[in-house]
Amino acid sequence: MPRKPGDVELRHRPAYAEVRAFLQHSPDASRDDVWRHLRESAPMAAIPDTDRALDVWIRRLRPADRSGVWSSATARPGEAEVVLPVLRQYGLGGSRMTNEEARWVAVLGRAFPELRDPVHEAELVALARAYAQRVQEDKDYHDLDMMVSFRPWRDAAEAYIAELRKSATPWTRIPIWSTGSPAGKAIMGVWQEGLKREIADWEAAVERDPRAPATRRRTTSRTTYAPVRKGPLGSASVRETTV
Repeated sequence: MPRKPGDVELRHRPAYAEVRAFLQHSPDASRDDVWRHLRESAPMAAIPDTDRALDVWIRRLRPADRSGVWSSATARPGEAEVVLPVLRQYGLGGSRMTNEEARWVAVLGRAFPELRDPVHEAELVALARAYAQRVQEDKDYHDLDMMVSFRPWRDAAEAYIAELRKSATPWTRIPIWSTGSPAGKAIMGVWQEGLKREIADWEAAVERDPRAPATRRRTTSRTTYAPVRKGPLGSASVRETTV
């Protein structure tokens, strides 16, 4: 079946998720910043083949919050006392907190007061940005609600991950919200496990069906990974290509 415009190949989805989470945390990051993050945080992932391809990802994933810049002068009642202490997470010369992000910082900070502790401030901001992005994209956030109900920041997401495995939750329904915290990294790991299983199933299906087209190996100046066929009776493998 032909891929629809905008679809991301299976082999690229780990890197795509990394870029999504990174831009939620650092919405003003440049292309070079994103390349650097991918090399450091996902060195074994199949990365985009060209700068142009990465630019498409960045345009698609960079948060487009249209709610306006937050200010204490126009804050909702009781909002400033929760929001002002975490503004430092944005940096003096970085991006500005939006009204939608501030609303979620206040909501989450009141619901889970421990997130207002300096140890968890970065996670509070990352969660607020994840919620705000869902709102801006008019998407449901029930999966985020379920995740925060387990307070994953307390135990590096152990209880939440145990429930994910118990309930056999599809990897596509696991929220990616941070790669900079123990909880976020652990949840990302489970997401990647599910994706790898799907890739393995897809490779096996390619091997079983001799009519299935072999995946074209892309030539690139960077290291990429693409499934290749060994023969009608051989098993699928992954070839590392560096030019």
